[in-house]
Amino acid sequence: MAPLTRFGWTLPVDARIELARNWGYALEFGGYVTEAAAARLEDPNSIESRLVELAASDPETYRLGVICSRELPKEVPPETWTHTADGKFIAGNGEVWEPNHTGKPGRMIWSPEAPDEVFREAGRLRADPLRKVRAKAPIAVILNGGEYALSVPGHHAKHWQRDPRILRAKGDRNWFAYTSERKAHQEMIISQAIRQAVPDRQLYIYYPCGGGTYRGENPDWQQWCWGYEWMEPISDLPS
Repeated sequence: MAPLTRFGWTLPVDARIELARNWGYALEFGGYVTEAAAARLEDPNSIESRLVELAASDPETYRLGVICSRELPKEVPPETWTHTADGKFIAGNGEVWEPNHTGKPGRMIWSPEAPDEVFREAGRLRADPLRKVRAKAPIAVILNGGEYALSVPGHHAKHWQRDPRILRAKGDRNWFAYTSERKAHQEMIISQAIRQAVPDRQLYIYYPCGGGTYRGENPDWQQWCWGYEWMEPISDLPS
């Protein structure tokens, strides 16, 4: 069976070891596996180094569990963002501003049509540090907490409908079907990078990938999730 995992605050080292040794949990690496965290593996006195060494010494008992980085590229093409018909960016609060605006009236809104290159780089930012951990010890479970890049229609459809490029791509589909397909496309690029970095993992879990948590709960449930029929391939198991 797969080990149990947690997605939340980092536990003390002794608690992580106890849960792995006696309670069926993966041995938690702790925190996001970023380049900075992977670099600490070179310090034999670091917590990361000690835990990975433990996993390498007894991988049956101490099945390593990690949370992949959620870092996104710092430099992206303008097409990454949602625009008005006259080419201005749309901020998270609905305000519009010029591409060279230096203030921060709100966060720019991810476009469903953001270029694939952005997600290839996001995949690399997750995969590279995972490879460094895997070089030291087997990784059993990789968690991806999501909550980055493209959001759900309930948040941003009112802004996406102001972008002619998005409307052309959407066509006659409803927002649920269209954004589910686009989210699945974007996340699959990241999933493939992670799977290639750790091909011998037991599980890769993208946690917002489930069988419709809100299905039927209220009339507008499709506004707050992505459809599982599109998202199913993203995760090794639904969450």
